[in-house]
Amino acid sequence: MTGKFVLLTASICLLSAAASSQGTVYNLSPADDWYSVISGEGLQPGDEVVLAGGTYVTADDKMLNIAHVGTADQPIVIRAAEGQVPVITRNTYGAYNDYYVNLQHNVINMRGAQHVTLRGLEITGGNWAIRIGSKTTGAYISDALPMGNILRPARNITVEYCKIHHVHNTAISANFPGDVYDGLVFRHNDISRTARYGESFYLGNFSSTILAIAKNCVIESNYLHDQVYAGIWYVDPAFSDFHGTGVQFKDGSYNNITCPPGLSPVTFSPAAESCLAARKTKVQSWYLDMNMVRQYWGTERLYHHTAPINMLYGLHEALRIVLQEGLPARWQRHHDQHCQLKAGLEALGFAYLADPRHQLPMLNAVSLPPALDEAADRKRLLEEFNIEVGAGLGAFKGKAWRIGLMGESATPRHVSALLSALRKMLGR
Repeated sequence: MTGKFVLLTASICLLSAAASSQGTVYNLSPADDWYSVISGEGLQPGDEVVLAGGTYVTADDKMLNIAHVGTADQPIVIRAAEGQVPVITRNTYGAYNDYYVNLQHNVINMRGAQHVTLRGLEITGGNWAIRIGSKTTGAYISDALPMGNILRPARNITVEYCKIHHVHNTAISANFPGDVYDGLVFRHNDISRTARYGESFYLGNFSSTILAIAKNCVIESNYLHDQVYAGIWYVDPAFSDFHGTGVQFKDGSYNNITCPPGLSPVTFSPAAESCLAARKTKVQSWYLDMNMVRQYWGTERLYHHTAPINMLYGLHEALRIVLQEGLPARWQRHHDQHCQLKAGLEALGFAYLADPRHQLPMLNAVSLPPALDEAADRKRLLEEFNIEVGAGLGAFKGKAWRIGLMGESATPRHVSALLSALRKMLGR
């Protein structure tokens, strides 16, 4: 956005703002009165807040509540300045018996926000990193849930390209009883070291009295890792066994990292290892006797199995290639090839089965044009062109193909080869 720059006085600081037909651009730094701009409901549709690098700390006696209302055509965007990292944090995080409801301890609250995007921010400290809920008649520091009557629901909120770490509870939560969350989008975020249960996302809620419902929401391409750390936080006496413990199963060794299948890495926190070591009863399954596996990998070298050496080297090399390419570049490559494939397939009469908002770039489920026979032409693709696509499953058996663009197969060469073969089969 461009326009003439004017100086707006806020408190004792000067804020740089640029007016445009779409809204106002606020360029802020930690030295400005940034809190007065981004907290509350003052921003208008189309406004954009650009935060320079530095640390933005909410005062202990204040609650950062981003509750602005944009529109579908003119969302409100709060983002990092190009090439800079604004760190949003607070120093307080509360005690075990008020972490659920005392929103003042969260880094960012979004009570009644609509059509608001947070982009490229680093969020750390506090209780929840981002807690989303309706604007209500009740106080936001209360032991009663829900907090009064709902005045305005929170919906159409996007959090993308943010780094969230070292928070004392869930990273992103939208789970107040009685709320209906519509159109939340969380994508391309890096989330790590969330305490207590190690939760990255908590959407919706089921209780014996009233539900929280999340619908039309998208969670995609987030990097969740190194969850559940003991840190400096409290131990909840009601759930002390969960504090600082954690077992993480990783995705299998195939598909998007393109190496031989059969491995699923698993990590155990130090507290989880202590629980294993303290076990009093014998494990019923040899394969899941993690004490034996731990001793096999440890200094004891107790035999448990013959390690799949070649697969481990394959996984190591595949992960090295992923790191060499870089996750953002890899995500973009899969997205670009999906778009190329989709355009080519639709031009040939194929139709995508999933809602465009929820389509997975790596797995393209499509119905066939009338001129193609699902089974016969899938077999022809394999035998004549050496291209294998998956058949439909469940209700789509015999009616659809599943076309994978994963890892090393998500390239222009692979997409072009498939489209060329289909054109030949269709006589185009």
